[in-house]
Amino acid sequence: MMHPPTRADLQRLVTATVCGHLHLDAETLDPDTDLRGLRAFSSFAAVTILERLEEDLGVEVPAERLTAERLCSVVALTDLFAQSLSERRAVSSP
Repeated sequence: MMHPPTRADLQRLVTATVCGHLHLDAETLDPDTDLRGLRAFSSFAAVTILERLEEDLGVEVPAERLTAERLCSVVALTDLFAQSLSERRAVSSP
């Protein structure tokens, strides 16, 4: 059985995914940076990043949680996926 990712693991994955898609250096991206201020970021980029993270983590974020504020930084995305993974574990626990 695979252990659930820690928050630090999630943040590293989110950072790598965001940086990979936006062609940024992970060492220089502050987790609190508002991605909407970056030239390479768009609503299309946000959707692509979200879908990639959902696929990598095997969890689908409920549509009602998908707001611009929840997709605009590494910290916000990490929070979003931490919540979804936590809820999935709670539902699948006996």
